[in-house]
Amino acid sequence: MTTPEHDAARKRAIERIKKCLSLSKSPEPHEAATALAHAQKLMSHWGVDEAELTASRAHDEVVKTREVFGANMFIGVLIHVIEQAFGVKGIMEQNPGTARRTNIRFFGPEGRVLLAVYSAHVVEKAAWDAWYQYLADHPWVKTQPGSRQSFRLAWLYSVQSKIQALAPSSVEQRAIDLRVEQLYPVLGKVKPKAGNVDYSAARAGHRAGDDFHLHAPVKQSPLSLEHAKKAQPDKIWAGSTPKQCDICEEDIRDEFTDGKTKQGPWAIMCPRCLARHGLGLGLGLGQKYQKRDDGKFRKIEG
Repeated sequence: MTTPEHDAARKRAIERIKKCLSLSKSPEPHEAATALAHAQKLMSHWGVDEAELTASRAHDEVVKTREVFGANMFIGVLIHVIEQAFGVKGIMEQNPGTARRTNIRFFGPEGRVLLAVYSAHVVEKAAWDAWYQYLADHPWVKTQPGSRQSFRLAWLYSVQSKIQALAPSSVEQRAIDLRVEQLYPVLGKVKPKAGNVDYSAARAGHRAGDDFHLHAPVKQSPLSLEHAKKAQPDKIWAGSTPKQCDICEEDIRDEFTDGKTKQGPWAIMCPRCLARHGLGLGLGLGQKYQKRDDGKFRKIEG
C-alpha cells in the first residue's frame, strides 16, 4: 500500500520523465541521448510504463444525443458499435442541462476519437431518420408498443454486422483505461430494461440498416479523418497574428507554436526554434498553429 507522499513523488517523477522524453527529440545528439537515458532510468526506478505516460494525453470528446438519460438500450448498443469500429471507449453521461438527455464521452487516441464522435452523431441521426421514414409510410405503428425501439435496435444490429473492427493496441487500451479511471473513480453500470418487441418493425429496421454503411478508417473507406476534422469547428488563434519568431526573429509564414521554452518563459516559435528550445506540444507545453486559406491560424496539435 502506497502513502500520499509516495504517490506525490511518483507524480513528480512522471512529469520529469515527460520532460526528458520531450528533450530526447532534440536535434543535438548528446542532449537527446542524455535525456532519453535519464527518462529510462526514472521509468525503471518508479515502475512507469508507456501506457501510464500516454494516459494523460488520451483524448476525450463528448457527443450530445437526443436520447433520454437512463437505462437506454439503443445508446448501449450504439456505444458498443462505435467502440468495435474505432477501438475507443465510450461512457454514457447525463447532459447537465434540464432536458435529461444522454451524452456519450469517447476516450482514445485523438484521431480515433474524432472519428468516433463524428460517426456516433451520423449513426444516431441516420437511425432517427430511418424511423421517421418508416413511420411516414406506416403511421399506424406509432401506437404499437415497442415498435420504435424494435425498429431502431434492428437497424443498429444491421449496421454493426457490416463494420470493420479496428482494435486498439495493448498500450492504447491501457492508456484509455487509466484515463477513464482518472475521470470516473466510481463508475456505475446501467442494466437496460426489457421492453416489448415489435417483430414487424424489427424486420423493417434491419432492412433499412442494409442501406447504411459505416467503416473503420482504412484506405478504402469513404469515412476518413479529414471528414471527422471537418465536423469539428477549428480552434482559431485569438490574439494578434504573430509576425515573427520571438527567438530567431524570422518571419512567421505558414506555421508557429505558442509554447514553453527550456529556459522557462513562453514564446512564439518557428518550427526550427521549437525543435531547439521548446519542451514539446500538449497541455502546459505548447500548441501548434497552421495558417488557413483565409489568413487565420488554426490549432492543429497540442
